[in-house]
Amino acid sequence: MKKYTTDLETMASGKEIYDRIQIPEELADVVSRSIRSVNKRKLLKRSRQQKAMRIIKYTGSIAAALLAAATIGLNTSQAFAEALSDIPVLGALSRVLTVRSYTEKEDIANITVKVPEIQQNTDETIQNGESSAPSQETEDFIADINAEIQKIVDTYIETAKTQVEEYKQAFLETGGTEEEWNEHPIDITVTYDVKYQYGPYLSLVLYNSESWAAYSEERVYYNLDLKNNRSLTLQDILGDDYVQIANAAINEQIEERIEKNEYVYWGRNDGDSFTEGFTTVDETTKFYINAAGNPVVVFPKYEIGPGYIGVQEFEIINNDLPLDKR
Repeated sequence: MKKYTTDLETMASGKEIYDRIQIPEELADVVSRSIRSVNKRKLLKRSRQQKAMRIIKYTGSIAAALLAAATIGLNTSQAFAEALSDIPVLGALSRVLTVRSYTEKEDIANITVKVPEIQQNTDETIQNGESSAPSQETEDFIADINAEIQKIVDTYIETAKTQVEEYKQAFLETGGTEEEWNEHPIDITVTYDVKYQYGPYLSLVLYNSESWAAYSEERVYYNLDLKNNRSLTLQDILGDDYVQIANAAINEQIEERIEKNEYVYWGRNDGDSFTEGFTTVDETTKFYINAAGNPVVVFPKYEIGPGYIGVQEFEIINNDLPLDKR
């Protein structure tokens, strides 16, 4: 009880001392300035945080893509296997990722593979404010394309391996040695290139090739309309007169190349009128869409000229029907 009484007496004495303290007149100003300074720092900090959040909002998808690429690349046994290859394109309904990427050195060949996969872009908005919310129909369409690409790649690699085995067997049976074979390794390569990507449109080329004494290549072209879930045709891009438009452009470019002595074409300046060269495009003519939104018609080696002139490409410019306005 004594202890409690003493504490009360001590508190009372302390209060009397506190009440007698003289508060400086300028203390109010000091406190006021301090409060204003603290509030100002808080506002500045809040402003910076809000600015940072805006930056994060607009760059979040890119950062996430880079983080995913780094994480996947570090955690797979094959270099960059299933890594992201392309950051999603602003305003595009789709994005293209690398889902398989590896290099193998086998006894018969060096194999380098880079396989694409198309995915529907899930960003909130795209060009003209359209929503890019995932569509089941588009997802199914894309899934079919991806499955086809995967099948083409797997089939090509297995076929190429079988052919290389046959090359090697024939080489050894005709007097070649293992040492001589190893001096000229065969390369089997699968890769791809995104040629055009804007809005619902995507143009992608898949390249399958092998090389040893000679070089051979297969190309598969995908020109997709992911709004209507279909493949684009030359007619879709150039209109109903696509045959006349394309033929005129190709013939003009062929003549220009001949005049410059750049190329030799069957039936034109090769001295052999019996070998038919380019005649016309049709619904089976291969093409891709370039960065300008124009179709580029492609003829493989030997189709319209000797093999040494290589693959021949012809851009068909049509300013009346730009792809990005469709």
